Amino acid sequence: MQEFGASSLTVQKAMSLLKQDGWAVSRSGKGAFVAHRDHDADPDDLDGPGATASVGGTTARVEALERALADAVGQIADHRGCVEALDTRSDGRVR
Repeated sequence: MQEFGASSLTVQKAMSLLKQDGWAVSRSGKGAFVAHRDHDADPDDLDGPGATASVGGTTARVEALERALADAVGQIADHRGCVEALDTRSDGRVR
């Protein structure tokens, strides 16, 4: 959230989408993890070797998501500037 200036709602939505697409899993009391699609053992076994290992192509997917998020943050900043400009009176005070 701090790195990209994103809201907690945005991060929650991103995590939800990653889970929905099978890229991440959550375990109550343990946290969120990168899904390991090759792991045939018990899916609740987060302590086994490789249980949270990288999924093929995950790095590229994460980088694409980071770029998309950075673009969205830039667009939000641009829009915020436009709104502030519209809200500023001619005497320089904000309404």
